[in-house]
Amino acid sequence: MNTWSLVKKDDRHFINPFLVPGKQLNFDPKNEEFTKHLKAVTNKLLLQWEKNVKAEIDYTGSTNWDDSSIYTGTSGYALLYFEAGKILNSAEYLEQAFFMAEKCTMHLHKPNVKSLTFLTGAGGPLALSAVCAHFLKQPEKEHHFIHRLQSVYHSFEVVTNSSSGLPDELLYGRAGCLYALLFMKQYCKEKVDGDLIVHIAEAIIESGKRLAKELQHKGHKTPPLMFEWHEQKYLGPAHGFAGILYLLMQVKDYLEPGVLENYIRPCLDFLLDVRFPSGNIPSSMGSDRDRLVQWCHGAPGFIHCFVVAAKVFHSDVYLKAAKQCADVTWERGILTKGFSICHGISGNALAILHLYKHTNDLVYLQRACQLAEIVMDDRPHEFRTPDRPLSMFEGMAGVIFFLLNLLDPEKSDCSFPGYQINSFDKA
Repeated sequence: MNTWSLVKKDDRHFINPFLVPGKQLNFDPKNEEFTKHLKAVTNKLLLQWEKNVKAEIDYTGSTNWDDSSIYTGTSGYALLYFEAGKILNSAEYLEQAFFMAEKCTMHLHKPNVKSLTFLTGAGGPLALSAVCAHFLKQPEKEHHFIHRLQSVYHSFEVVTNSSSGLPDELLYGRAGCLYALLFMKQYCKEKVDGDLIVHIAEAIIESGKRLAKELQHKGHKTPPLMFEWHEQKYLGPAHGFAGILYLLMQVKDYLEPGVLENYIRPCLDFLLDVRFPSGNIPSSMGSDRDRLVQWCHGAPGFIHCFVVAAKVFHSDVYLKAAKQCADVTWERGILTKGFSICHGISGNALAILHLYKHTNDLVYLQRACQLAEIVMDDRPHEFRTPDRPLSMFEGMAGVIFFLLNLLDPEKSDCSFPGYQINSFDKA
């Protein structure tokens, strides 16, 4: 029986019932009772989610396939099946992932500049279809979907032309296109066009240089790269610096000599400088409101960025920053918005779990498990109901994604979907 309860701190988050100042957590994440409960709840939620998805979707027709995005649509369902297939070693789930992803590619609208990325556009279903075909040893289809996605990106000059109006951020911009290619490349290796990766990365950097110079000419003090979306200089992973810098560091072997030290590192140091006294990070430049603690805006989304920065630059400064972000997330990350991975508890817990994977420090696994207890609790709480309750980024698919990775974090990637990628060397 649970001995904790949730009390609202403000309209954004609850007081963490497990946080006692001056005391360490007294919780064994590997105790039999917890692991049994985790497995049972994960299995129950997965089965219930599958039932609801099958009730929602017309598998033989075209109903309810309009939103084929990873973020809120049917490709996100396919991505959960893919993750479940890997973690549970289930060929059935992998086949279901491929069926759904391929079905999504059949319902894609004609690509336009606003629908190219992994999370919100054609990049998601096409890249996922290629990877599923790779896992299922269907090389012709693997080649087909790789070629199809790369042809889309080659056909839109805005993807590789830094002077175009395409934004650079993750959800709708070049970084989201770059992620789609890297998602394929981590599995399909040299079959993915390395030159296209180079061109997109270069376009992002040139675009960042241009905006920085424009702002500097107007008298603003900026780092050597600057990015904006809808005229806002966002800092978090969804629309801003963290997502862009993270992916540029992942393709470090594709970048020109000097880019890391002369452009990326100063931008990382800029992020360190703009932190609030609490350790949280503003949602955008100029914001003085220390309120948001979620993956898309605030400390949780910077954990991944600072962890990879610590690896790339061999710097404990960035690792310390990642740990401070995790502390903020632990203290203020039980959100009234609910359980989602984009702006909810599961995304915050998944970010903390990633830090455990990097440091092997048990305290972060303990924290992720305690947040999972809240996610798994079936008592009524004052959480908001998501608009798309089955989806990957707003609904139950993302919750299950987190719980699946928590089942055996030593073997799982514990990667944030659509953002985090495993490092690889240039092929």
